[in-house]
Amino acid sequence: MIPSPRETLLDALAGLRAAPARAILSALSLAAGFLVLSLLLAVWTGLDREAATLASSFGADAFALLPPGGSAPSWTRPLADSLRAALRHRAHVSAARPIHPGIPDAPALLLATDEHWLAAHGWRILRGRPLDGADIHRAAPVVLLPDAAARAARLSPGDAYPLGPATLTLVGTTTAPADTPPLVPWTLRLLDPGDAPPPADAIDRIWIRARPGHSPDALLDLLLPRLAPLGLPSARPVTPDTLLSNVHRWRKTLAWTAGSGALLALLLGATSLAGLLLAAVRERIPEIGLRRALGATPTDVASLFVAEALLLTLASSLLGTLSAALLLHFLGATLPLPWAFSPTLALLPILLSLPLAAATAALPALAASRLPPAEALRND
Repeated sequence: MIPSPRETLLDALAGLRAAPARAILSALSLAAGFLVLSLLLAVWTGLDREAATLASSFGADAFALLPPGGSAPSWTRPLADSLRAALRHRAHVSAARPIHPGIPDAPALLLATDEHWLAAHGWRILRGRPLDGADIHRAAPVVLLPDAAARAARLSPGDAYPLGPATLTLVGTTTAPADTPPLVPWTLRLLDPGDAPPPADAIDRIWIRARPGHSPDALLDLLLPRLAPLGLPSARPVTPDTLLSNVHRWRKTLAWTAGSGALLALLLGATSLAGLLLAAVRERIPEIGLRRALGATPTDVASLFVAEALLLTLASSLLGTLSAALLLHFLGATLPLPWAFSPTLALLPILLSLPLAAATAALPALAASRLPPAEALRND
């Protein structure tokens, strides 16, 4: 008589209850491995999203020139204008300086820039219009926002955008990432804080994006020997690869540390579970002989131990994944790294538990299925 799945499940539960201490030890070790694995996958996914956001905010085929070592810049707009003239047919060139208005309930950072900033990043206007030369010339109190940020604030082109004592007009929304600072004309001085604001034409970054038919690497090779004559002898080129190097370094570090810890915990748990099943085979030889004498096939006997392994690994993966989700929910804000946890991500440890259970139960199940019924009964 072939046992039903329900009977196999009940028999597997009974087998695990026969050695509760070893079963709990194996389950906890496996759960720790799945916990670390879930956290690793969540942080890995968060780093991937961070990398995509950085690449999107930087712009395709773009690079930047920054002051050396993050020092306070002494650059002015004529430098960017000279660079734009030198690369007129090869690249879009723009420049900006940060504004920290220090106004409650206002963005911590704005960028004072020119009409070329969107082109230098490869961003487009979705609603309204871009900054133009007239805005710069008139020092118009206007602002550009990422479309996602504008929609979150329920703002449309033409709406007022209050910033403390100043009220700007939203003239357009862009395809820039949602966390991109608002863009204002560089000639606008209403928002510069302090008694000694920087000169209006001060800049601390120059953005360059290659035009079609030109590559950023070729532009860098062309540009680097010319930086000194252009008044930028110590400028530091920054490319998307430069920004992403930290992301790649964290990923490698996590793979070697957290990944090794997860693998070690899973191996210990799998070894403990394999030992538990082998001990169960030795202790249940009479039971195996009786099952065979009553008509159970070798496959029926093997499936009993595979079911025990599946039950334990599935329960461990659910416990580890749920623990990771709870930790990230309550303590995720304190983590120094970005993370992202989703139901799809939670399925991966659970799916991994299936081949792990099969591999762990293979030897014990094979040993149990090969026991001759007569010899098993003689051990009763």
